[in-house]
Amino acid sequence: MSRSSLQPPPRTRQAAYFELRVGGFRITADHIPARFLAMTSSATSGLVAWWLSR
Repeated sequence: MSRSSLQPPPRTRQAAYFELRVGGFRITADHIPARFLAMTSSATSGLVAWWLSR
């Protein structure tokens, strides 16, 4: 067997989940981090509970 047949095929790059470009500044996220999602969800539910209790 040749060595090249044992190597996995090259990965193709998926499109970014989120991409923000402003001038020369660029932010790219391949996936949403779990901690960010948890903090955002907690803050949103807390604000909704506070708003409804007023």
